[in-house]
Amino acid sequence: MNATIDSEPRHFGARRLALSLGGLLVSEHEHAPLEQLPLHMHEAPYLCLVTGGDYTESTASRVTHARAGALLGHAAGERHANAFGAAGGRCLNITPTGDWRGDGCWEDWFERPAAISAAVPA
Repeated sequence: MNATIDSEPRHFGARRLALSLGGLLVSEHEHAPLEQLPLHMHEAPYLCLVTGGDYTESTASRVTHARAGALLGHAAGERHANAFGAAGGRCLNITPTGDWRGDGCWEDWFERPAAISAAVPA
């Protein structure tokens, strides 16, 4: 299966917010009820804070159900697909650039993608 490559810190869904905060690119996107995102990847690592609704994310090694309050880390190039629930969803995406990207405090999130808080294995 081929994956779409997203080379800019751009995300699917209707963009509701876009900010650059001292080397952190922050955007919030809204997803329609039952929206399905095909297998894709992003060249830059990022964090996703689910701010509303829920979705299931599938990678080669895991399936995670994330609801509002979940924080998920994504390594650069991680292939994943998303299926949003009946209420749709909102995702606040945080992409570090410049010095932030090389900061060791992000490494665990990006090298070992995981979900915390309100995310549970599907």
